[in-house]
Amino acid sequence: MLNNVTHIADRNEDSDEINLRELFSTLLSGKWLILSMIIIGTTIGYAHLWRTAPEYKADVLLQIEKKGGSAIPGMELLGLDSSDLGTATEIQIIQSRKILGQVVDELKLAVIVQPNYLPFIGESYIRNNSTSSQHPPAIISWLPIDLTPYTWGNEALDITHFTVSPEYENQALTLLVGEHSNYQVFDSKGILLLKGIVGKTANNQEDNINLHISKINAKKGKSFTLIRKSRLSAIQDLRSQLNIAEVGKKSGILRLTMNGKNKEDIAKKLNKISSIYLQLNVSRSAKEASKSLEFLQGQVKALKAEADKADNDLQQFRTKNKTIDLTLETSGLMKRVAKIDEALQTLLLKQAELEKKFTYKHPSLQALAKQKANLQKQKNIALSKSSKLPKKQQVLLRLEQQLKIKSEIYIDVLNKIQGFKMAKAGTVGNVYILDKAVTHDKQISPKPVMILGIAAMLGALLGIAITFIKAALKITIEDAESLEIATNLPVYITVPKAKKTKKNRNKKKELLRMIEPHDPAIESLRSLRTSLRFAMIESDNNIVMISGTSPAAGKSFISSNLSAVIADSGQRVLLIDADIRKGYLADVFKRTLSPGLSEYIANNAPLNDVIQTTEVEGLDLITCGQAVPNPSELLMHNNFERLLQQVSAQYDLVLLDTPPIHAVTDPVIIGKYAGVILLVIKYQFNTLTEVQDALKVLSNSGIPAKGFILNNVEPRAQKYAYGEYSYDSYYSAGKR
Repeated sequence: MLNNVTHIADRNEDSDEINLRELFSTLLSGKWLILSMIIIGTTIGYAHLWRTAPEYKADVLLQIEKKGGSAIPGMELLGLDSSDLGTATEIQIIQSRKILGQVVDELKLAVIVQPNYLPFIGESYIRNNSTSSQHPPAIISWLPIDLTPYTWGNEALDITHFTVSPEYENQALTLLVGEHSNYQVFDSKGILLLKGIVGKTANNQEDNINLHISKINAKKGKSFTLIRKSRLSAIQDLRSQLNIAEVGKKSGILRLTMNGKNKEDIAKKLNKISSIYLQLNVSRSAKEASKSLEFLQGQVKALKAEADKADNDLQQFRTKNKTIDLTLETSGLMKRVAKIDEALQTLLLKQAELEKKFTYKHPSLQALAKQKANLQKQKNIALSKSSKLPKKQQVLLRLEQQLKIKSEIYIDVLNKIQGFKMAKAGTVGNVYILDKAVTHDKQISPKPVMILGIAAMLGALLGIAITFIKAALKITIEDAESLEIATNLPVYITVPKAKKTKKNRNKKKELLRMIEPHDPAIESLRSLRTSLRFAMIESDNNIVMISGTSPAAGKSFISSNLSAVIADSGQRVLLIDADIRKGYLADVFKRTLSPGLSEYIANNAPLNDVIQTTEVEGLDLITCGQAVPNPSELLMHNNFERLLQQVSAQYDLVLLDTPPIHAVTDPVIIGKYAGVILLVIKYQFNTLTEVQDALKVLSNSGIPAKGFILNNVEPRAQKYAYGEYSYDSYYSAGKR
């Protein structure tokens, strides 16, 4: 029981190993596809970079300073200092329609002028090839379209004034440049709306369109797109571009940033926003001072009259009572009451100012009322003490008190008026521009390295996906077992892909057995040599035909190297290049092409002249000879059959290298003379359908194939590989 479990575990481990090898094999087989997709993806990424205009970032730095007091006297005592509104409030002020609307008006951001470029490539071409020419480049001029309306250089319009009715707001209109500074404006349907001339205002009273162009730098036929946005739409667009953030926590420093494709444009917008915001802040402080000054100037006349009246009343009382002086106790009490009255008068002024802005339920007025009540209570206590004084002393105390209060309030108001006049003349806000707008040289998007990296990665993923989909659909033959099951014919040998070495690199038409005699591919052919000997026991003759289902399967490689390997065993072998159409074995063995097979069949050369020796001892060669217009008819000549009969008797083995079965009918003609027919199938190249169709062609002709040679296999990725064991190490150890 334990042994059974062990065997099952071993099979599971083998299955896992096979899956990993097959996975690696699948990836390895699709390496060129994956590489191609990476190149395509990178190319698409580069094209995206070429077509996408770079974006830049500009920023400006503002400081919002907290003031020590308000323009309105006493408001800081009540917690109502309007100069300290907080950065969150200031951010909302900057983003308000009042400021951004003024920016839109002064910079004319509601008017959009865009030269018309050739779709897809025009704008990108101009951006990447700076030119002042207004003619299309030669590389584009061959396109079968009218290129006249498109702009190619520094074409531009200077618009002084442009208004439209609400119906045409936010719509794209087309301006076409005419002769002698004339122009025409069309709507999106091509209907003429306006005709005008540079330097004069053009009007369309019916549609309420007014346009004044001061300058046109463009030739006749060039077109531009005009858009008159609504003011609200332009403000919203500007707000979407603007980003505001406080630097740090409660620092009072704001950073305004803006992204855009035009460096000068975004810097200009930021500078205008900060400038208008600064002006608004200053005017807000000046307006606050003006209102306070106006209020105090309205009170000063009445206060002066009250002070004069208090002084007159006191003088009359002294005259009448012959100069009564206050005692020390009375004088102290008077000062205390006067101080309280002065505070009450100040609160009354504050109350009058606040009542202009707030209702009586406002917290500020409620707090003021509580302070007044408290002061009034203190005054009543002081007055209760004065009631114990002599009557004349009480009257004198009251008159002295009134004069002192009225005089001090009057003088204090005069001082404040003078202060507000000076403040109004030199009003400054609490906002400072620390850094003016500067556009950074480094673009923020697109990012070339990231774009190209992502494009290459997506290309690789797509290539891998296609490779695995192809493998899942089993489009090509990838193992000997499935081929044998589908055809009921044996795979005599799997030939590994030849190693790339300094000797055989890029030497397709050279004999691998001569260059790398111990290459795994040659070793596999040595194994085929033994298998072929057993396969020919039941054959009618010693003639072997090597063919394939399609070109590029490697049949000539197999034929040439197999014949050399068999000759190494001491047998006399004749290799015949029966591909009269495109045979190249003469180049492989470095022999003359003619005379060859075609000359012998046509009776233009004797047999001894067409048989050539090679560098491999025991191996002779008959080349294909000169190409003829009717190769199939030539192979049907009796001379070809006579040739095979003669050489079959002279040699131990005759190998025929024929064209592919699906390409021409030559293999069917040649195959009836062969005792063994082997088909070369290229790994991950030929399909099972191709193989089955080729077998059907041979079977219908009465010449069934004996088996297959699976060629060009990646040995390290297959289950029939030799694991960690290599032929190189075997021969280097001298164990052959």
